[in-house]
Amino acid sequence: MSWPWIALVLTQGMVLIVLGLIVLGVLRRIGPALETLEAGLPPQRSHGTPSLSEGSPVPAFNAVTADGATVTSRDLWTGPTVMLFVSPHCRPCHTLLTELKGTPRPLEDTALVVIAPDPAHTTDNASIDARILADPDRHISYALGVTATPAAMAIGPNGQVAAPLRTVNTLRQLQALADAQPPQAPVASSRPQEARHE
Repeated sequence: MSWPWIALVLTQGMVLIVLGLIVLGVLRRIGPALETLEAGLPPQRSHGTPSLSEGSPVPAFNAVTADGATVTSRDLWTGPTVMLFVSPHCRPCHTLLTELKGTPRPLEDTALVVIAPDPAHTTDNASIDARILADPDRHISYALGVTATPAAMAIGPNGQVAAPLRTVNTLRQLQALADAQPPQAPVASSRPQEARHE
């Protein structure tokens, strides 16, 4: 082997060693940041965990409203309800929330509950006609089988699933989910019926 070839091989070897040291240095510097990021992620669920099916009871939970009040799931099921799950870094969520802003009673007679990890950074609470709940650790989302956002499910006044969890990207899809609710039974009158004589 001649001298120029030996110099070339040694130079390439030195370059590879320097590049390896640079990569190790970068990994060493960002390692703690990656560990911190990973520690902040919610626990992973198995992909085989199904969401709640139609007719199944919704697990009981407690939540905090955007106003700071604590509510239970029973407080929410006073009538037909649609629960909308959103997250702060979800572009379709922001598009849907923008559609909801300024729309009075977007689901007519069905109550809307918006559940977000951080409502302050996800919604403009004053302009959405809905009850806003905080789910910072996503315990509610995981208990109800939410794996992606935006997603919604319809809950009947009895606290059972009326329409299972599904992806919703538009107000129209949200309204279709609300329309899937069975009609409420008529309220019985407290006055006795008069007998009709023919």
